[in-house]
Amino acid sequence: MTDRILKENVTCDIPRQVPGSGVPLTEVEIRGLWSIQASRDHDLNSLAQAVLAETPRFGEMLCRDALRWIYLWPHKAYLRSTEISPPELPADCSSMLTDISHGFCELSLKGSNPLEFLDNYTSVDLGTAENTTKRNLRCLLGQYQIILWWDDITEVHILVDRSYAQSFRDYLDILFQRWSATCP
Repeated sequence: MTDRILKENVTCDIPRQVPGSGVPLTEVEIRGLWSIQASRDHDLNSLAQAVLAETPRFGEMLCRDALRWIYLWPHKAYLRSTEISPPELPADCSSMLTDISHGFCELSLKGSNPLEFLDNYTSVDLGTAENTTKRNLRCLLGQYQIILWWDDITEVHILVDRSYAQSFRDYLDILFQRWSATCP
């Protein structure tokens, strides 16, 4: 069990300025992102076992080499890759994958603990997950549906629909200015 972040112990050493923006946020190129839909004949666990040699639990993220398995829905998962082509799959499972890389924007928020910033504005309690590695979750940040994941609390990745990525970025700029003004 992890401890809750105490607001008295929070420091504001996320960089306040990045050239051209108030938020230390950068866009990450998505080389490969696929939605994997379970079917009556194939479940997600057997496909994960074939691709990653592990069986994920619901809500868990698995990583192997260039692959990241994000399992946030009961019958669907996302598979992210640093490669453009999908991984080797059993022949009868290829119909389970749909390329969705063109529909999303990935952003990277870096700092000493970007979760403390995001915890103020998301629909989940990020404080309880602060020290947990290889975490992921789906939540709201304001009115925006996002997916967060991190291997280390110094860098949090945000996956947002591309159609409102610029609006989301502008919204984060405003939130970051508000948050920075409250830090001592």
